[in-house]
Amino acid sequence: MPVQSALMTFLLYGIRLLLFVTSFFSLYSATAQNADSVIAVVTRFLPEFTYRQELKNCVFLPGGSFVAGRRSGADSISLGAPVNKFVQPFFIAKFEVRNKDYRKFVQYVKDSIAHTLLGHFISNGNALQINWDKEIDWKDERLEPLFLSPDDRLFGRKEPDVNKLIYRTSSGQNIAIYPDTLVWIRDFAYSYNEPMTKRYFSHPAYGNYPVVGINQLQAMAYCDWKTLQWNIELVSMNEKKFRFEVRLPSSDEWEYAAQADYPFLLTDSTQRKAYRTVMYSQRFENNGYRYNFGKYFDQSGLLIKSYGNDGFFYTAPGNTYKPGRNGLYNLIGNVAEWTASYGSYQPLYNSAGENEELATFRKKFPNSPFKTMDEKGIDAYLKKYVIVKGGSWSTDELFYLEPGANQYFFPDSTSHSFLGFRIAVSIVRNSE
Repeated sequence: MPVQSALMTFLLYGIRLLLFVTSFFSLYSATAQNADSVIAVVTRFLPEFTYRQELKNCVFLPGGSFVAGRRSGADSISLGAPVNKFVQPFFIAKFEVRNKDYRKFVQYVKDSIAHTLLGHFISNGNALQINWDKEIDWKDERLEPLFLSPDDRLFGRKEPDVNKLIYRTSSGQNIAIYPDTLVWIRDFAYSYNEPMTKRYFSHPAYGNYPVVGINQLQAMAYCDWKTLQWNIELVSMNEKKFRFEVRLPSSDEWEYAAQADYPFLLTDSTQRKAYRTVMYSQRFENNGYRYNFGKYFDQSGLLIKSYGNDGFFYTAPGNTYKPGRNGLYNLIGNVAEWTASYGSYQPLYNSAGENEELATFRKKFPNSPFKTMDEKGIDAYLKKYVIVKGGSWSTDELFYLEPGANQYFFPDSTSHSFLGFRIAVSIVRNSE
């Protein structure tokens, strides 16, 4: 019976995945013959595909038109009214990337550097590639450049220098990939967050919590690594018809997913539950909130909700709250999420109307960085910054939790204790 049950589960998952792939290509106007060939390919490689569980943890969204930018509030940098947008079909992860997921990336980079220093290569045609079957002798003197110098070691412990964990992307860019664990102190200078700095990323108890302290370049490096992993697997199976592209979602894709997944309601009485924190003995009671977010005041300034009233003072494990209608977790709250999109200014009116709109905006926000800029200046300013979506455990303004709001515009090198990411996946047909 257990074998039959497992087989049935596998077959059902296979059917669902085949339906996803068929839908994906039909929405790109693929011919019936091409769709059939994709189904045949997936049927062939699925049983042996090492990363099928990761693909299973992605939700397929059919794409289409939607109204972007709807929000109930405003700030000194968000311009523009709601506009019609269109997104192509795509997959998006159910969960934000967790600490334990990102640790595997760190370990891969660490091991690849060690293999390189030890000269563990095999010939692959005209090129050399790492021989992953070789064991690493971490006591080998050739690995000394990977470790902290003796003067920098704590109590003499020989530990890797995390600043030397450099990943080379497929485009040739070198990225230092270790999370900035000091964000917990830097973001909240007058709070006692040293325990979070020391343990949040590395302690096993935080494995299912979203990784933070990651800038956009590091998030894209992680996606590049995932793309490499998945496609090497396809090549090993002699699959040549298509490839995977693991990436960050665009801001439009993220907003489309959030709109499709949630009616924006703050409370849900079925969410009432007490949670014990990892590092402290106290329990936080969720008073019926659907999301993990910050403080909430009523119009008279009375505190309605504090940080711990949703069950967690900081971040929450990825599957803590109920998923939305499409099975996506924590699109709203927990950690804000990097997108692949940079800001831009899109005029919505004719010249006279646009000037009037900007004048009203400047009057409302006299300290806005746009107070002396024209349209071109505003566009150039916004294009320097990446759009961040979703709100976080520290978000106090409720409108930032809405799918249409841009939580932040950050440089791609920025990292924070309230900022993480999730992956999106495209299936790309190879050229014949």
